[in-house]
Amino acid sequence: MGGCTSTTAAEDPAAPTASTSQRKWTRNSKKRADFQLAFLGLDQGGKTSLIHSLVYSQHYSSDAASDGGTSGAPGGETAASGAAPAPSSSDEPAASVGRAIVPPPTSTILSNVVLIEDERIELIDLPGDPKERRRWEEVVDCATGVVFVVDSADPMRIPVAKRELWNMVNRLRDKCLPTLVLANKQDVDRAMDVHNVAGALDLLSLRSLTDPAPITVRASSMFNPTDTKQALKWLLTAVVSLASLKKAEGEMDDLADF
Repeated sequence: MGGCTSTTAAEDPAAPTASTSQRKWTRNSKKRADFQLAFLGLDQGGKTSLIHSLVYSQHYSSDAASDGGTSGAPGGETAASGAAPAPSSSDEPAASVGRAIVPPPTSTILSNVVLIEDERIELIDLPGDPKERRRWEEVVDCATGVVFVVDSADPMRIPVAKRELWNMVNRLRDKCLPTLVLANKQDVDRAMDVHNVAGALDLLSLRSLTDPAPITVRASSMFNPTDTKQALKWLLTAVVSLASLKKAEGEMDDLADF
């Protein structure tokens, strides 16, 4: 598949400089991590905010562990190593909501690297604007797993999310990638629960298209990065298990040739 990762801001002056871990993603850069997870979903679904909550929570946790919890965010809050303020511009400043930083909507493909159980995980953040969705396939072709983020507080757009999810799975069936659907914005009172989101997306039927790659849905919120991390652990386990299955099938095929 060739190199599929990112360039640093120094290498690409146009790249945003949200944190020391964030890069502008390009197809031909050197590999940054052992796992590449493509974050897809409609615009305003909260993909970028979820990624930033993971990055910042990791940073504050690292700071607290190194100095007894006295550095990092005010009031003992914990938050990704070497991270600078969330990305912003004069046109679209980042906003602070509660204890989380809400970055502006993504207009380019960005990459952050986080540690999950000592594994380096590259989180590739793709724009969800209709004009940009055609680029999803290019990035997923380089990924080891897919995270599809759904705004569960916006039921009017669930049918559009379903269409895009099903289209993506159909176009990339040969890739056979494990897929994690995140029912996002569970902190919002009107949000649909996980079971209703799964039903609205008809995930039970979709599993017949993704098999043997698993697909599941989990709850998420930018205010609860722990739940998001647990969901990503499921995805990483699924990636490893599927790779082992493919390897075993390949070895069986080799034996059958003798």
